[in-house]
Amino acid sequence: MGFQIVKLIGQGLNNTIITGGLVPKGAYSNVTDYAVGDAVSYQGSSYVMHTNAPAGTLPTDTVYWQILAEKGDAGSGTNALVFNETPGGTINNSNTVFTIVNGFVTGSTQVYLNTARQILTYDYTETGADEITFVSAPQIGDILIIDYLKS
Repeated sequence: MGFQIVKLIGQGLNNTIITGGLVPKGAYSNVTDYAVGDAVSYQGSSYVMHTNAPAGTLPTDTVYWQILAEKGDAGSGTNALVFNETPGGTINNSNTVFTIVNGFVTGSTQVYLNTARQILTYDYTETGADEITFVSAPQIGDILIIDYLKS
């Protein structure tokens, strides 16, 4: 079984049939002698060798390598998932307000009290861009963590 690479951009059509299938090789190494069909990762992207090349030929050399998946933009850091954060605030049988390190996307909070998931609007509310308020105060010794989507 094999696969076919068709390059539709750049310097025109490049249609290559690779017999034997794709062979994952992990991270690119300049001392490895790769064969046609070998796939590597390099600087966040993945490539497959379509034409034999000498060892040390970088995957960015399109004479021998074809990109499979290109690394995306780093992004701004928003909408990142945050897991297992301990919110700021005193657990003292009376405090109900806790502060989150980052702002969160409204409705994205998942709060756990002693490993039990709390229900938004029933057990707690989101009272600000970085704050939650419990209906009943956590008790001394309780463990409070929150997962959320960073805004």
